Amino acid sequence: MAQETTPKKAKVRELVITCQVCRKPVTGTTGHLWMSDAAVSRVQQNRAEAPALMSFRDLEMIQPANWQAHHKACSPDPDADGYGIEAGRIETVAELLEWTAHMMEKRCTWLCATDWPQVLRGIDTPGSRLSRVQPAG
Repeated sequence: MAQETTPKKAKVRELVITCQVCRKPVTGTTGHLWMSDAAVSRVQQNRAEAPALMSFRDLEMIQPANWQAHHKACSPDPDADGYGIEAGRIETVAELLEWTAHMMEKRCTWLCATDWPQVLRGIDTPGSRLSRVQPAG
């Protein structure tokens, strides 16, 4: 007896990465949302060395490392070591949640040194590093 299979539904892109250099959408395998390992290490080191009480002018040294959004061709540092999420793998809200959970499980202390919360909060701002796809028209 032949087994019936349910056809996979086509994925509807809900999110888009916007390149921070050319300001055009990053799709499929053309680029990614990425974080420099060196930037995260610098933040973690600064936070570990920061005194319990510091002046406001010193707060910048413990700001989170920023996620970057680039086409491969636009990347300012294509050879940098880091962690990236290919554009085609973070096109839906469900995929965004899955990546967040994955990073929380595997890279929790690392993730806390980044501005991932700002990336999440920015999805309703057109043109931000990661935002909702805007309806045509």
